[in-house]
Amino acid sequence: MRNLRKTRSFIAITCALALAGCGGGDLVAGSSLAAGSSGTGAGTGTGSDGVFGPGTGAGMKPAKPANTKMDDAGLYQLQTQYLALNHHLQGKRPIFAAELPLYGMATYNGIAAFKEIKNASTTINGTTRNPDLVANMAMKVDFTRDKASGALWNFHDGNGALADGSVQLKGAHKTGEVTASGTGDLYWGSLREQITVNVDGPILEKGDGIEGYMTATTTTGSVKTPYVGLAILHYDSADHKVPY
Repeated sequence: MRNLRKTRSFIAITCALALAGCGGGDLVAGSSLAAGSSGTGAGTGTGSDGVFGPGTGAGMKPAKPANTKMDDAGLYQLQTQYLALNHHLQGKRPIFAAELPLYGMATYNGIAAFKEIKNASTTINGTTRNPDLVANMAMKVDFTRDKASGALWNFHDGNGALADGSVQLKGAHKTGEVTASGTGDLYWGSLREQITVNVDGPILEKGDGIEGYMTATTTTGSVKTPYVGLAILHYDSADHKVPY
């Protein structure tokens, strides 16, 4: 993974802040295609449909309902694209101030992948192959006004479940650094889940891409679940529209 020093310090701070308010549990081991996680409370189990795990209960993340859409092919495609983008931008340094354009706009498209924070040992290692949550992501950077905007959509969990809904991002650009945040609703079948996302990361050399360090929190009923993640975005010369 690139920029490991920055990543490690970022993750350590993120985990400490998240755990201070949410509690923790054991790290998930093995493939993301195994049974789902327990969220930020005590207890584990299998969902009522016997697929998603865990069951509902006090302090536990509700199981996804039986009418949740499944899309294993879509999950595989997102993971494959994420790996390809990660490889393509491997070793790229943050852009120098002298390389930044003074005006104009640039569009970046890619993938964001998240791991659920279970304890202070949780890192983004493993998001490339075994994310707990993954989505398409796009950002537009306005160099004239130093603003940034974007969106995340096509959310999948690590079991291949597909959510309707999206997150719209608003933020800023300053000297090669892009920051943005937003809140949206995801619908896993009939289950509504609110998600808040924050992204902060550099534009890469020659403007080739953006590496965004991310945090997210989902709220399902009274249960909050923290995530940490990484967005890998590539400069889109075709200027595809961000789906607002």
